[in-house]
Amino acid sequence: MLISHLSAVSYNVLNLNSGYEWVTDVRSGFFINYPIQEQEKSYYCGPASVKTTLEIINGGSLSQTVYAESMGTNFENGTIVYKIANELNKRQSVNSYGYRQIDSKKDDINRLYQPVMTDLNVNHVPVIAKVDTAQLFMYNQRSLGHYVTLVGYYGMQTEGLTPSFIYADNYNSNYGRGNTFGEHTDSVENFFKATSYLIW
Repeated sequence: MLISHLSAVSYNVLNLNSGYEWVTDVRSGFFINYPIQEQEKSYYCGPASVKTTLEIINGGSLSQTVYAESMGTNFENGTIVYKIANELNKRQSVNSYGYRQIDSKKDDINRLYQPVMTDLNVNHVPVIAKVDTAQLFMYNQRSLGHYVTLVGYYGMQTEGLTPSFIYADNYNSNYGRGNTFGEHTDSVENFFKATSYLIW
């Protein structure tokens, strides 16, 4: 699924990874075309993000329930950050995932920007962000603890475009700005404010 405002730009295939196309245009953006995974339970954003990531890296994945059980995902606490990194490392060998805390009140924006750009541009793997959705446009100030998968970027080197990350959201809801489920863009600045942990 390609978002519509990218379709007018000429893209070239940079690399084929597990059957999915990594597509790039140095003027505008870089993203992966992949199958969306809707989370099966309200607290399964972690397992769904793991499934999306492994689908991209391995070209296949197990069920969300398998990942949820393996990570100890539950209704009260969702999924703990380090368990997502451990699960990704257990299920693939392309990238060694770790995690870092992000605090927009103390940190420089490069603490978020650099690892995302490195994983997308150099390692060709997605990044998972734990976010407060109140900072993301699609959630219309509704605050939820949530995981989303960063699959690309847009407008980094193009005059007149807002530097933005492209992300896959597995949660199916609507807070007045359209369905949250699917592929969306939001500004790097909003993601910096929203993100508390980055799994990269």
